[in-house]
Amino acid sequence: MPNLKNDIVRRLLSLGMTEREAKVYHSLLFKRIASASELQKYSGIPNSQIYGTIDSLVRQGYFTERQVNGKRTFEIVDPDISLISLLDKLKLRLEDGLDLKKTLAETYANGEIHKEPFEYIEVVHKNELIHRKFVELMQSAQNEVLNFVLPPFAAYSMEMFEEQNEAYYSFLNRGGQSLAILEIKPNSHLRMYRLAEINHKEKHPNENTRISAKLPLKLFIFDRKTMLITEKSASADDGALTMTIIKQKTTVEGYVNLFNFIWDQSMDIDAWVNSNESLLKEKLEEWKMTDNK
Repeated sequence: MPNLKNDIVRRLLSLGMTEREAKVYHSLLFKRIASASELQKYSGIPNSQIYGTIDSLVRQGYFTERQVNGKRTFEIVDPDISLISLLDKLKLRLEDGLDLKKTLAETYANGEIHKEPFEYIEVVHKNELIHRKFVELMQSAQNEVLNFVLPPFAAYSMEMFEEQNEAYYSFLNRGGQSLAILEIKPNSHLRMYRLAEINHKEKHPNENTRISAKLPLKLFIFDRKTMLITEKSASADDGALTMTIIKQKTTVEGYVNLFNFIWDQSMDIDAWVNSNESLLKEKLEEWKMTDNK
């Protein structure tokens, strides 16, 4: 059961074991009792490292050692017992981390008020921070939001999607205007077809949407003053994104002109839906078969 083994090893690593310790522990978990040579064979740990690894697990209370007629064997301790102290330590670390978070938040709140510069460029990593920045920018928008819509998406949970939607529709309901261009082509992410359906059937009076087969980048422009560009991090293989927030007048103006040019070349959402009715229906059926509802 390689998948189960990999899962157990991964989770043991997250608890603080080294990779060698996790593999040896997993090997004895099924055998219950084994010699060092047997554990080396089952775990694949080099001979030069197996004894040090076993001794470490014995010292930490995961294994017990027996010596019979000069032969050493090792027996695994019931995880219900051996993991108690480790979990208690993790609980204390979590409680200490939460207390530190509270202390840092209080210190931050009482710090000097920073006056935002008139022009700046800010780079943000991690999807959670990108999500938070997007919501803040949407909440502070006053008049207009221009948007190139295409994957990847920073929101990866229903709670994050709902928070972004709440900020967006709150902006529309207080009189803000939204102009959005969706990139849709035959191999587009199914979510794009779902967005097209929503924008066609549930269009807000203050939003206008068009469709383009190709967009140059993922982009938001807020009140023609601040823009954000989001892309997949070059060094990440886990879907992590990088967002660049730009507040420079001439740069933003240039991207506004780019948006307007592509807007003029794009197709109205209603006209696109009427021309691609069968394709849209097919893709929405695929959407319903996934877990993306």
